[in-house]
Amino acid sequence: MNTIGSIWGAAFLVSATILATTRSRPSASAAAWTGESMTIVDSDGKRRAFFGLEASGQPPRFKMFDSEGRERFQVCLEPENGSPTIILSDENGKAGLILSHNSPVMHTKGGSSPGDAMILIGKNGQGLLHLSTGMVNGKACGTIELLDSDNRQLFMQPAGR
Repeated sequence: MNTIGSIWGAAFLVSATILATTRSRPSASAAAWTGESMTIVDSDGKRRAFFGLEASGQPPRFKMFDSEGRERFQVCLEPENGSPTIILSDENGKAGLILSHNSPVMHTKGGSSPGDAMILIGKNGQGLLHLSTGMVNGKACGTIELLDSDNRQLFMQPAGR
């Protein structure tokens, strides 16, 4: 009886292993979705995501849209050189942050006031180095500010901002 139980147990394990390995392998006849683009819409018919080619010969793009259908996020390859780029936009469609492999620079496109932009670099959520643009005495300028861990200003140029 012990031998019969062992045989059935071994047969079950072998069958389960064969079944699991054959189901986990991709089928040679598996269908693939093909096309130039795919748009995902919500239950109201508003476009929420797009993946594909916007024009013939252009590299692919992935875009996400807010509930009002406004483009807010994009990942793409630049047409000129294939460089990967990420673009974050505000509710008006204005690009607020552009990260590109093409350049070692992170571009910010401004805040609520013309020319306002800021990059904070630091640790544990505390900005220790501030790079910003804005207006001083009616003129557009860039500012560099360095703070210590107690948030005391060590350096600021231009001064008097």
